[in-house]
Amino acid sequence: MRISKKHWIILLILLVSCSEAKSRKNRIRLGVPPRANFMHVFVAEEKKIFKKNGLDVELIQTENISELYSEKKLDVICTGLTESIVFSSEGHETKIIYRFSDSFTTDIIIAGPKIKDLSLLRKKRISFDGVNSSSHIFVQQLLSKKEIIDGEYYTVNLPVSQVITELEKNHIDAGHTTGISPSEISKRGWNIIGRSSDDPNLLSDTLSVDAEFLKTHDSELKSLIQSLDEANQFYLQNKKEAISILAGKIKKTDSGIKEDLEGLRFLTLEENRGTLEKPKEDNSKLNTQKLPSTESISQAPQEGPRMPGVVLPGETMNFNSNDKKSGLFTAGETIIGFLKERGQIYRNPNLKSIIDDTFVKSKEVK
Repeated sequence: MRISKKHWIILLILLVSCSEAKSRKNRIRLGVPPRANFMHVFVAEEKKIFKKNGLDVELIQTENISELYSEKKLDVICTGLTESIVFSSEGHETKIIYRFSDSFTTDIIIAGPKIKDLSLLRKKRISFDGVNSSSHIFVQQLLSKKEIIDGEYYTVNLPVSQVITELEKNHIDAGHTTGISPSEISKRGWNIIGRSSDDPNLLSDTLSVDAEFLKTHDSELKSLIQSLDEANQFYLQNKKEAISILAGKIKKTDSGIKEDLEGLRFLTLEENRGTLEKPKEDNSKLNTQKLPSTESISQAPQEGPRMPGVVLPGETMNFNSNDKKSGLFTAGETIIGFLKERGQIYRNPNLKSIIDDTFVKSKEVK
């Protein structure tokens, strides 16, 4: 049977429409700030790993992640744990599906020559990047360990990129910054008085996704995680090339990137499964009547001055919980407590709903 020209045109239109629909489904608008912490993203783009795995990733490099995400201009974002929790608490349901690294010295608090310890910051001007942000919580958590409480110092809301300039002008006495090499700090005669290693997990670098986008892009997000894992493998096997790729993407020198990476340890998929795993009930703390035992229960908050929502070593925000928590969940409780006590959120976001380990479990570790 002969097919008329009209039918051929209709068939062609349908084929094109199907192709365009598939292309749209594979498209991911991924927002990433120019940081070494998110190296995998830049390597995956440059080495065409995303494309190899059937993805059309529009990489948007920006310092303005939160605003673009809030405006629904991004589907997936590279951001901090605090920001993802805040989005969910504000009604923009967000899922954390991957953690990039452990940060030891990438995030630091720096101060002038005369200030060599956090304990000297009482009544000083201290900067952080964004009120009630991960930067704010990081600064206050470290100060609390020196028993410096809210109101005992002057706060300055300042982007991390401006800390060096403002410190040089003597507009601040100390500030939280990131992406600055220790040699640069030393060269200026300044001191590093706080590090991300002082409170592991609090400044976790995560990959978060809009929950509505996640519902319709399950396979694409699995491919995205696979791509990031492959980029990590590439870095481990080709460090020199990966460093050069990153340096070109974020406009830093190779030596500067190397110094940044010295303060990072990228997580494997297996480690991601551990850090994103939902808490399990610890039955060892239950007696035969299934009531909490008085032994080995997490310590309640110690008395004395402290920052709102701050959890000291050995404490947990949920004192009656029998859950064994990963570092990400423990840090999440600290963040929620801080924000809630400052009136920034009026209900406890459900961390078990926000942190989703489904995608890191979907692929076998190579």
